[in-house]
Amino acid sequence: MSALDVFGPQTWRRPESVSWNRIAMRTPRLTSSPLLLNGDWSFRYTESPEAIAASDITGETSTWDTITLPGHWTLQGWDYPHYTNVQMPYGGRPPEVPDRNPTGIHRRTFDLPAGWDGRRVVLQVGSAESVLYAWVNGAPVGMSTDSRLACEFDISAVVQPGTNDVALVVVKWSAQNYVEDQDHWWLGGIPRDVLVYATDHVHLADVRVDAGLHDDMTTGTLRVRTTVGFHGFDDITVGWTVVARLETWSGRAMGKQLTGGVPVDLRPHVFRGHVVELTRDIPKVAPWSAEKPNRYRLVVTLCDPDGVCRETLVETIGFRRVELAPHAMLVNGQRVMIRGVNRHDHHPDKGKAVSVEDMRADLITMKRHNINAVRTSHYPNDPRFLDLCDELGLYVVDEANIESHAFNDSLCNDADYRTTWLERGARMVQRDKNHPCIFAWSLGNEAGYGANHESLAGWIRGYDPSRLVHYEGAIMHTWRGGGDKGGRSVTDIICPMYPDIDQLIEAAGTTTDERPWILCEYSHAMGNSNGSLSDYWQAFEKTRGLQGGFLWEWKDHGLRQHLEHGGWRYAYGGQFGDTPHDANFVADGLVGPDGTPHPAMREVAWVHRPVRVTLAARGKIRVENRQWFSDLSGLRATWELLVDGVSVQKGRLVLPLVAPGASVIAPVPSTPVQLAPGQESHLTVRFHTAKDQAWSPKGHEVAWDQVALATKAKRRPARRAEPGPAWQLRRETFLATGGNVSVRVENGQLNSLVVGRTEMLAGPIRAELWRAPTDNDGLKLWDGQQRKVLERWHEWGLDRLVRTVRSAESVPAGLRLVHELRGADVAAVHTQTIRMLDSGALTFDEQIDVPEAWYDIPRVGLSFLARPGFDHLNWFGLGPEENETDRGGGALLGLYAGRPDELPYVMPQDFGTRGRVRWLSLATNKIGARIEASVHTLFSATHHTSADLASASDWTDLRRRDEVVVHLDVAKRGVGTASCGPDTRAEYRVSPGRWAWQWSLSPFTVS
Repeated sequence: MSALDVFGPQTWRRPESVSWNRIAMRTPRLTSSPLLLNGDWSFRYTESPEAIAASDITGETSTWDTITLPGHWTLQGWDYPHYTNVQMPYGGRPPEVPDRNPTGIHRRTFDLPAGWDGRRVVLQVGSAESVLYAWVNGAPVGMSTDSRLACEFDISAVVQPGTNDVALVVVKWSAQNYVEDQDHWWLGGIPRDVLVYATDHVHLADVRVDAGLHDDMTTGTLRVRTTVGFHGFDDITVGWTVVARLETWSGRAMGKQLTGGVPVDLRPHVFRGHVVELTRDIPKVAPWSAEKPNRYRLVVTLCDPDGVCRETLVETIGFRRVELAPHAMLVNGQRVMIRGVNRHDHHPDKGKAVSVEDMRADLITMKRHNINAVRTSHYPNDPRFLDLCDELGLYVVDEANIESHAFNDSLCNDADYRTTWLERGARMVQRDKNHPCIFAWSLGNEAGYGANHESLAGWIRGYDPSRLVHYEGAIMHTWRGGGDKGGRSVTDIICPMYPDIDQLIEAAGTTTDERPWILCEYSHAMGNSNGSLSDYWQAFEKTRGLQGGFLWEWKDHGLRQHLEHGGWRYAYGGQFGDTPHDANFVADGLVGPDGTPHPAMREVAWVHRPVRVTLAARGKIRVENRQWFSDLSGLRATWELLVDGVSVQKGRLVLPLVAPGASVIAPVPSTPVQLAPGQESHLTVRFHTAKDQAWSPKGHEVAWDQVALATKAKRRPARRAEPGPAWQLRRETFLATGGNVSVRVENGQLNSLVVGRTEMLAGPIRAELWRAPTDNDGLKLWDGQQRKVLERWHEWGLDRLVRTVRSAESVPAGLRLVHELRGADVAAVHTQTIRMLDSGALTFDEQIDVPEAWYDIPRVGLSFLARPGFDHLNWFGLGPEENETDRGGGALLGLYAGRPDELPYVMPQDFGTRGRVRWLSLATNKIGARIEASVHTLFSATHHTSADLASASDWTDLRRRDEVVVHLDVAKRGVGTASCGPDTRAEYRVSPGRWAWQWSLSPFTVS
């Protein structure tokens, strides 16, 4: 017999067993200082909950191991992390669990603080994955499920003066796993705080605050419902009162305090609970919004019959109003756009045991990239996360811990799971009800649509009509096409996942449904991704009903793994020996596991920018305020005029008052400049914060735009060579010398360029049609690519082209080389004509004929290896960070300098591209070469070839070459978002046919 059977026979296997002796959920504010039990605990690990004996609960622990809480045992030396997405980590059907069932016994003692004897004492466990059993002094005190919400147990009857023993047993696999199947690590353990606290027998059991707004949006509506708890029947006495006082954040009282008596009449049809309801209108409040997160303090005091104040609770509130209008969700009367992101709890070393500092760091990075909303995918976060959202200003969709992805069409109608559904959603709402940041309650994620959802939605609507209800599953099969949509009873929002942009525009533009469209997931940020973000936002802003959405997702979930041979890596599914698994699908964030932003974050910040500048007419610019509650007085604007990327004028842009949502036309601030032939000019305007913010110091850049003013830069072909140095044939080698430069073509390839006595090339200049696949091209570790483009590329043989020389012959003033690049069935032909000027500059005429059978290819361009040391880069093009053909809106044209890029992604893949390049130079400390083409090109410079990147599973598989790998492309496929979403749009794909261009390579010495 297992010691756990005291709670019922094998309750971890029974979906209807959701709790035992658990206190009803309440607002998490505490009125007295808790005793934190974080830190070292004695720990014993077993792989069977049936093996838990009575001695594990009350016996000696001197020989046990030690574990740190909050924390996961899987990250502290026992068991292993396990990652799956849709599939369950073990076989079977609900509610079956495997025989191997990791179980952790956590033991420690605490001393009852002075003054707690005889009081009501409560044990709180912030979360436990997935079923928790608790004992105090050997007595069972409670059982709880729901891995992401706290549980509390009244332990007053079993605590004793002096030392008390606590035993917490956590079972990892349970019937509840089937509704926690949420595309993240299965870890086990106790990742949030453990504590005890005390109250009087008569206490503030809960406080609910509804702080809304009248139609004038300045008069607050305050409703305070206080529930008073009486510990025993004998404690119920007449004369207790509740007093509520509203204060500004600085402590100034807002009007008179409110007082009400606690009802104690228990007669039938009279008793409505020991609830005191206080209401009042508050004139001239400052509303809460993500732009202006104005907060107030509500001080609630419980006084005894003698008028002595016995307990005080301080709740942070904000006055705001959320409502529906035709085709819109309104916050304080305004149709705000949701510039959101989905976020899991994650830390590379601690898993889900994130601290307040970790949470704040996430939110500060979001705010600095103009993100204004978070969906707590796919479970309620630590309540302190919501405190931070209230403080910093982010709108929140609070999501219930419900996802039955592997069995989403059955459990939603399974009566055995009905209590699970209702308890998880209702407890979330009861806990988080007072947070102004929350605008919608989500019924969970990817759990089908059935009667259990209807039950939960009905409860939430009855309990809290002040917010919206959200659930994607209810519209998953009905959002496409016109006409009225379903799921109205469980979602106020049409919230599809990963829609094709054209389908989205058509559906929103033709529907008769007046609900707002807010995408709960879009633009899957896996690796080098987030193509077409600007296309999404054009659709959002131009299409009726579209109101933004939540990017998937915030952070790569790599876990730091120390390797036997030394070193470490960010590990993903399967790298801990976990099976089945879904490999690197867990690494799909906008930032790395350590919070470092990926290059796409620059694009995110730009599409979300609060101010937009466009060219209005000749000599005029339009400045548009894309905020809803703030004018532009809180920002400072500067401008800079660039000619061929060089700053020639700059200054501060002085604007009239630009009201929220308004725009002004202003003259171009620069004075006219005379452009020489081939030059172009651009105006860059930047906006910075004028004062320190809670999320950033003064001067943080929040918006930028660049407009082309004038150009005489009609792209001219690379210089045609007059008769220059003659090419000499020596056996199979063509040689040419001009100026201080000599060139050698051998075996049909230019593979030597000597400047003075220094060789520049470490490999030949050759045509390229292949790139290392991105995660969006196809997941290279998965069997089959679900007909993604990578599968076609492999079928065509683009990753293993056989290169042969058809011919190499002299032509006037140069040399013509013809190569064949043969795939599985057909071949491309590359014709290259090389000429040398007397100065030593080389000119190239390139022609690549791509067969029609290869109708969608990775790139068209050239590559070469530069010798070690050629790592000083300068370019005139887009920058400074990586950008792509479908992800370059936020990049600025300018002059940039740098070194070869290092891999920014967990999974090695193509990276480091810069687009719209006019010229590029590579140099050592002594010599270099400038490259300029007849068309705008794309380039990348790294220390890895495409083959290196394609074959590597993580950075430990990569050998960092000393040489610099350079790609020069005239066409390159956009990155799209097809790892979980639509493929790259047609306009960003590379078609077959003839590609022709000219370019020059001009060696130089560095003075």
